[in-house]
Amino acid sequence: MLFLSSLIGLLFVGLAVDTTAMTRVPDAEKDADPPEEPEEDAGITLEGTDGPDWLEGAKGDDVLTAFDGDDELHGGLGDDTLDGGAGDDWLFGDGGYGPGGNDSLSGGPGNDHLAGQGGNDTIHSGPGDDTIFGGEGDDLLTGGPGTDWISGNAGNDTLYAGSGGGDLSGDDGDDVLHGHDGPGTIWLHGGAGNDTLHPGGDDYAEGGEGEDLLVLNDAPRAVPVLGDFDAREDRIEIRYDARPDGPTPELLIERDSDGSALIRLDGAIIGRVMTPQGLRVEDILLTARPQAR
Repeated sequence: MLFLSSLIGLLFVGLAVDTTAMTRVPDAEKDADPPEEPEEDAGITLEGTDGPDWLEGAKGDDVLTAFDGDDELHGGLGDDTLDGGAGDDWLFGDGGYGPGGNDSLSGGPGNDHLAGQGGNDTIHSGPGDDTIFGGEGDDLLTGGPGTDWISGNAGNDTLYAGSGGGDLSGDDGDDVLHGHDGPGTIWLHGGAGNDTLHPGGDDYAEGGEGEDLLVLNDAPRAVPVLGDFDAREDRIEIRYDARPDGPTPELLIERDSDGSALIRLDGAIIGRVMTPQGLRVEDILLTARPQAR
């Protein structure tokens, strides 16, 4: 029995010695520098193919570029640059990462869906019938050739219609909406906030809630319509080309048989107001554009 106990004790001692030998690290290895960790905020650059691609950024300032095909691109937390290329693409500035950064999105040819999400984003669509959603932040949103639907959502956004028809909605915030004087009707909806609307010929403008400014030009291609003017809150400004040593243009308001009012500048109709109650000539601001040098 004494012999067996002594033998077991020797076995445990041997195990302890062997374990120490196995885990001992040479001094040279202890002094070696650990491998460098990749920088968390470093952006990544990804390129797609000529087919359908799915590209996703990370936490840094990423650059995602697709080419032909119907692609889906997701940015991340940083200030990302996304280019969908040709095809019917879906671009998301922040992916599923939360508030995100100030992103730049370009649709390219095709019927694209472009969403900036958080941050102050810049979005340009290309040829095609596109859907643009700014999201939170003060965004710059520009349509292209085609019939585009553009929504600013939250923030003080600036929206430009493309060269076709379409719909501009400022939503919340003090937004600036620009129609165009080309063919096709642009529907401008200011939404909540003190908005500035620039309808062109054939465009229809509604300021919505707030104290809105409706800007008309002296020589539109056709007659823009102001749909919900409220003389108690809203203002109308007419911008005309400066005339050296010439008289100020003559401004008149003419009531039409349908209850609307026509705004005439030197006899030419430059706008129609559907709700003219309380509108007076003296309440309309005339602003001369400086002559080009």
